[in-house]
Parts: sequence; structure tokens; C-alpha cells
Amino acid sequence: MIPSIVSRPLGSLFAAIMLDPIRLGSAVMPHAIWPPLAWISHHVAWGAARASRSFLPRGHLLAAAMGFVHLAESVVGIEGQWETLDERTAVRRVHHCPHAARLGRTTQFCTDMGEALGQGLSEALVDDPSVRFEVIRTRSQGHPCCEYRLTVAS
Repeated sequence: MIPSIVSRPLGSLFAAIMLDPIRLGSAVMPHAIWPPLAWISHHVAWGAARASRSFLPRGHLLAAAMGFVHLAESVVGIEGQWETLDERTAVRRVHHCPHAARLGRTTQFCTDMGEALGQGLSEALVDDPSVRFEVIRTRSQGHPCCEYRLTVAS
């Protein structure tokens, strides 16, 4: 886990430059904002993951993708645990997210944007178009934890 002395300011910066404008935009244009933001998020995540590939361990693709998601979330103060279901599938449960309350009823950020970000980075790391990153439930929807599934086909 990233120390809070690092994650707290980065989480605040993330909220100020990303979450707050998105929350405002979704209040003004509740349906129009999500498709372009999902597309941008997917491609930004893909680029970041692709640039980081050389620093990640080779071999087990699922482990590499799990590690990258964990690192990306830790940087902004999100804490969760992975559970490996089998050699191709893992589920992450997040019980602490300093941003869930801030998002309020902007639940599409966690579902649409979270899925686009996760899918983009998973595709870049795994180099397999059949990889799937699915958001199952979120705290911003009222669930006790966020949960998402990562499935690597090969």
C-alpha cells in the first residue's frame, strides 16, 4: 500500500481535477457526458499501462494486471484486496474509497468510468482483446463495497 503521506495529497488532486468537474458535468449533462469520458478514460488507461509494461513482472498476466490496478488505486487512496478465483479470474473488493461519498449520485463514474479504465489497462497489459474487466457493484450505488472482476482468457 502507498503511504497516506503520498496517497492523501494525490487523492485530493485526483478529486479536484477529475471527480469534481465530472460531478458538475454530470449534473448539467447527465447522459451526454459519459460516452466521451469513458472513451477518453479507456485510452488514457491503455496508454499508462502500455508505458508501464516494461516495469511489470513477465509471465503471469493476471498477476500483472492485478498489481497494476492495485498500484493505480493505492496512489489515490483506494484500498482493496484481490481474491484469485482460478488461474484466469480474480475479484477485487474495495472497502475504503475516499471518493465514493464525494461522488454522491454520480454512480456512472464508478460503473462506466471504472469499467473503461479497468478495461483499457487490462487490454494494454495482457495484449489479449478477450480480457474482461467488469464492475459488479459499487459503494456509490449503496453497496458495502465496490467489487469488480478481471478475467484473462489466455
